[in-house]
Amino acid sequence: MLPSGPRLPHTWDVTSDSIAAALAAALSARELVLLKSCARPEPWSSLREAAEAGYVDRFLPVAAAGLDRVRFVDLRKNSPLPRRS
Repeated sequence: MLPSGPRLPHTWDVTSDSIAAALAAALSARELVLLKSCARPEPWSSLREAAEAGYVDRFLPVAAAGLDRVRFVDLRKNSPLPRRS
C-alpha cells in the first residue's frame, strides 16, 4: 500500500499531470518530470501561472506542492525518436 499523497478531486481540473504529481508525492520523490507534447507557451515563474496559461491542469499546483522540483520536457523538441518528413 502506498502512503497517501494529496487527495485528487473528481473534476476535469485533474489530468495525468496531477495524477503523476500525487503519485510522486506519495512516493516521496524529490522531482517530477512531466513529458509534454507542446512547447511552453510563455515564460512563467510558478506552477500556478502555468495552470492559468493552460500548460498544466488547474490542480497541479496543489498536487505538486510537496515536491522539491517539477521539470518539463517538450517531446516535440527533445524527442529521442527521429522526426518524420
